[in-house]
Amino acid sequence: MKMNKKGVIGLPLRLAMTFLILSLSVPVVVYMMDDLQDDSDISLLRNEASRVSDTVSQAYYSGEGGIFTVEVSVKSGCRLTIGGEGKDAYSIGLFLGDTEKERIYLQRPSARIVNECLDISGDRILQCKGVRVNGTYGVEVSIIA
Repeated sequence: MKMNKKGVIGLPLRLAMTFLILSLSVPVVVYMMDDLQDDSDISLLRNEASRVSDTVSQAYYSGEGGIFTVEVSVKSGCRLTIGGEGKDAYSIGLFLGDTEKERIYLQRPSARIVNECLDISGDRILQCKGVRVNGTYGVEVSIIA
């Protein structure tokens, strides 16, 4: 490649334009990667919540005294909240950090979690037991390991 006066003057301009384009595109790419990581974490949480929901359904359908267990693995920085007060007693919350990203409601059946809100993170074994508390039938979820 032959360098002439035009090439020497145009080179700094081309370098400046290249760095300008890179400086504008790098934050966008980084943001997209963070968003992709959040989507991946939520997908993993959905899978674990689905497994818990299926086990709650089994315990609910088995009747009073029916006991089932499920192993869950929730990534660091994420958590599942099972049950709670009011309408949350029929749901599982998916959290990234302190932010609730999604809530899954137990619909078929509409099984009530009778214990207080249970936060799950890390590798845990949960026990789901069909119980009757104060005349109300539901499922008690507890951590056994």
